[in-house]
Amino acid sequence: MSEPAALLPLILISTVVVAAYLFYRLRRRLLQQQKNLEDLLLQKQRTENMLSRRLSEMSVIHEVSRALGSSLDLEKTLDMIVDVALRVMEAEYGSLYMIDNTRKVLIPRRVEPVCCPDDTVELPLGDSITGWVAMTGEAQNVADIHKDWRFRDPLGRGNLLRTQLSVPLWSKGSVIGVLNVFNKKSGSVFDTDDMQFMNLLAASAARAIENARLYTELKNQAIIDHLTGLYNFSYFQKRFEEEVRRAFRYSRALALIMFDLDDFKAYNDRFGHLLGNDALFIVGRIIKDSIRDVDMAARFGGEEYVLLMPETGVEAVLSANRIRERVSKAHEQATNKIWLAERLTISGGVAIFPQGGSTSAELLGNADKALYCAKSTGKNKIINFDGGMSKTDAGYETYKAESGNSSGSTEKTP
Repeated sequence: MSEPAALLPLILISTVVVAAYLFYRLRRRLLQQQKNLEDLLLQKQRTENMLSRRLSEMSVIHEVSRALGSSLDLEKTLDMIVDVALRVMEAEYGSLYMIDNTRKVLIPRRVEPVCCPDDTVELPLGDSITGWVAMTGEAQNVADIHKDWRFRDPLGRGNLLRTQLSVPLWSKGSVIGVLNVFNKKSGSVFDTDDMQFMNLLAASAARAIENARLYTELKNQAIIDHLTGLYNFSYFQKRFEEEVRRAFRYSRALALIMFDLDDFKAYNDRFGHLLGNDALFIVGRIIKDSIRDVDMAARFGGEEYVLLMPETGVEAVLSANRIRERVSKAHEQATNKIWLAERLTISGGVAIFPQGGSTSAELLGNADKALYCAKSTGKNKIINFDGGMSKTDAGYETYKAESGNSSGSTEKTP
């Protein structure tokens, strides 16, 4: 066999090996390119999903910002914030706490859904995950709250909670509250995208809350007496007329009580006007804390107060006496570091629609006459006007006095 013929098998084998190697290299490159393409497609899909989510979130934030910006009602604003957080985060539970800087506590303003009889449990700053966020100003995403040392269950629903995402509400460089969501409905944990959205929502929410607060504050300045925290008399007069018309239309009882601090001028002269102002505030607070939500208390002028009690008859005398007793004991305890320098007492006159007057002017005038009678017959008592005037304090003999003989001036300085 010639030499070239002998080399032919080797040449064929070499050719096959080289071809196989080149095919392997080509196949490997094609597979790598296919993988790269799949990765690119996957990355593209992820990017599209992320952009779609971002656009959706920005759209929601835009809508929420517009909605929140259009609402100056604080309570409606708080409702909207928690509702949006629950809906967008697809969470089972949500809550919003506001900071009381005076007492350094967190007050639950919204808890959804309502899960226990008492949703008003306050949290000290730093206590629980929510308190920690309020104290540090740092958002927290806790995958398993039961393994977190900060977890506390003030509302008694710990067995229902698994995960928690909490973000601070910042305004003017300080934390004013905390927004929480719990448990994704899908069963998964909250991720970094959820955290980012919640921070955006918190920023819009904080601005809306501050706007609503400012509106409420400005509105209150027009109707609230700054010294006592009660309504001013001009606003009271408007509501008073409305309640009288309602009582007349529906034949309902309506009680008006007028209070006056006894010997307050002497108190002012002895302790000064600053302590005198504290006394006016304390008495105003006692009255406010002693009445129902439907009742309305106002500062009438000087050291005088008025209290309107819809659908209330002679039981208003008992309410007035409870207030009188609390005022007489107020010097025994301090209120928010404010105290009375010595014991003060209060007298009151009661007029009840329609026996004590069928118009606002008659009710006010007769309550004033009853008050004058209380002041002129010993003070620290409540007198009810009933056509004449009857002293109603227990331990005193009931007597009658003609209304014309008990003429007190009805001209008061608001």
